[in-house]
Amino acid sequence: MKTSRIRKKNQLASVLLAAVVMWAIISLFAMYYLSLVEQQSVLNARSQTWNMAMTVSEAGVEEGLQQLNANYPTLGTDGWAYDGSTCYWKSNTLPDGNSYTAFIYVTNSANPVVVARSYVQPPTLAQANSFTAFATGGGNFQSAPVTRAVQVTCSKGNMFLAAMVAKQTINLNGNNIDTDSYDSSNPAKSLNGQYNSSVYAGNAGDVASNLNISDSIGGGNANINGHAHTGPGSVSTALQIGANGHVGPHGSGTGICSGWWLQDANFTFPDTSMPSTGGYMTPTGGVLVTSGLATNTTTVNSASYPNPVPAGLGTNSTLIVDSIVDPSTILPAGSYYGASSYRSHGNWYWQYYTINGYSYPSNYTVTVYSTNTYDHILWGNPATNYYVATSLSGKTIVMGTNVVLALPNGLNMSGTDSFTVTPGANVTVYSGGTSCAIGGNGVINQPGYPIDFILYCAPTVTSFSLSGNGGFSGILVAPNVNITMNGGGSTNTDFCGCLMANSVTMNGHFSFHYDEALGNMGGNGRFLITAWNEVK
Repeated sequence: MKTSRIRKKNQLASVLLAAVVMWAIISLFAMYYLSLVEQQSVLNARSQTWNMAMTVSEAGVEEGLQQLNANYPTLGTDGWAYDGSTCYWKSNTLPDGNSYTAFIYVTNSANPVVVARSYVQPPTLAQANSFTAFATGGGNFQSAPVTRAVQVTCSKGNMFLAAMVAKQTINLNGNNIDTDSYDSSNPAKSLNGQYNSSVYAGNAGDVASNLNISDSIGGGNANINGHAHTGPGSVSTALQIGANGHVGPHGSGTGICSGWWLQDANFTFPDTSMPSTGGYMTPTGGVLVTSGLATNTTTVNSASYPNPVPAGLGTNSTLIVDSIVDPSTILPAGSYYGASSYRSHGNWYWQYYTINGYSYPSNYTVTVYSTNTYDHILWGNPATNYYVATSLSGKTIVMGTNVVLALPNGLNMSGTDSFTVTPGANVTVYSGGTSCAIGGNGVINQPGYPIDFILYCAPTVTSFSLSGNGGFSGILVAPNVNITMNGGGSTNTDFCGCLMANSVTMNGHFSFHYDEALGNMGGNGRFLITAWNEVK
């Protein structure tokens, strides 16, 4: 006889086996879930490390750009090493332990290349060994730093791209204020390189404020024959003009023309810091004998009829007939000309003239010499084109090219002071101190090309005044000056060139003409990135 005791043991064994199987299944699913969590954590950590590596590389690029803009071409400073050929390099470790090495290659001096390679240590979680094959395929995540490299090509941009640029506000409050443009390098758009509205009046008289708030540009009733630029994201009232104001091309009426208000102003100002004057010369005065060509006119007499016929040709003649009789019957053909008549005592009389020659004007040039005494002569020879002076009282003349003049106490002209730039010469003036004033006989830019006279006001300069005779032809950069110009002169060429300042206020009447030739200049700005690539 079988008992039920054996049946109970079998049942218990089956329950235990089922429990073990269920525990194994649950453990397997738990392990799989944990491995997924681990894998997700590792992938997240690796992604964050990868992204962080790019950020660190970009930090190296920024340091390379700073070195280029602060010290070019003397790049072996501020901890940068030189390989003796064409490469400068520097390594830097950040507070979190990540690091980068930046390289500056100057094989092409106009387009230096910056390469920055980052080294980022993965976080501890990303370095942990996986306890299942599901996480990393049975391997270990290596703890070596993640590295990425960025290569950028740089070049200097052009900063003189608008007639009037301000960091802050521009207020054109006066009457008869207008801006437009010409091109000193184009004979079809200028008169001997000078502005002349009868020859050409262009539509590149742009004004720009980097602000994007209300009244960034207060146009008043000014005629802005060009674009108005305000900062990105400008409010709807950033540009305001009066009932008779105008923004757009010549002849397009009042108001703001469609497409002529742009919200893209982000202008960079040149560095106007006073240069180191070690090795600079002190200008001396003296007597100069200068020469120039003058045009004279004389009268040329000819017995025969000239061919080709010159302008202003006249006929020399003698009266031969004054009679009521028609003389054409008694005079040979070609010996006389014209017939005029007049009435006397009721009769008509005829007057005929015999030809005895011809006369016409003829121009010729002569050399004219002049002798003048100057207090400061800036010769501009290759070995003597850097000057430093405490003041420029009296008469100053620039005779050479690429002249640099540093004035630590500022440019302050008054009374009979004058500053002359001769044809073919050019100068860059650095004005220090706290104020800059152009008065007296002003700056006489004889060539008239704005690029030939550049005036940089140092960051310490907060005051500027322009009251010299005649107009101003040049480039004025005064980044910390709130410029106020009260009326213009008697001509319509008050300011030709480019103005960059902290803010601009114009009262009275003022004519402002941008030289489009300045837009073709290169290399006068900061180094900017023109190409970006990630490299191995």
